[in-house]
Amino acid sequence: ESLLFERYWRTPIYNELSYLKKEHYYTETVYWQSKVHRAYINIDTKYISFKVGRQQIRFGKRFLWNPLDVLNPINPVSVNSAADQGATDAAMVSLKPIKKWDIVYIYNPKRRNNDENDIQYGNGNTVIKSGIKQKNFFFSVLGGKLPEKYFIASDLMYVTKFGVLSGNGIY
Repeated sequence: ESLLFERYWRTPIYNELSYLKKEHYYTETVYWQSKVHRAYINIDTKYISFKVGRQQIRFGKRFLWNPLDVLNPINPVSVNSAADQGATDAAMVSLKPIKKWDIVYIYNPKRRNNDENDIQYGNGNTVIKSGIKQKNFFFSVLGGKLPEKYFIASDLMYVTKFGVLSGNGIY
């Protein structure tokens, strides 16, 4: 492995708010580990919903890798489906002013330099998304702040009788 890889590699739990994994027993023949993959509280009404806890936050409608998946931990050396991908600690508020339109605010707290004592509001990720869903059409625009950078993105998907046309962009 190269020195550059060693310098920039971060484990999937780097800067996560909590470590919900414990190794109970380990020998050459036995390994016992417990891990909480997802655990959250969801309150959902007709016009607003709240979701707090360890959750997957996915933007866009892709099956494997998605460039808009900016909050969940990703292992770059493996291909994970949505069910196999990790989750992150976050609070999400979703407003549904009309039936086919939603506005979502997400705050994802993070540590700084993987320090347990350095958890501040500015260290976290903040994302705002607005999306429209029609019968066979989905369009959303999102933007926010990740650690030390801002981004804006869009996602488009149209389902035809022959398949799915989709595209997204991020800047």
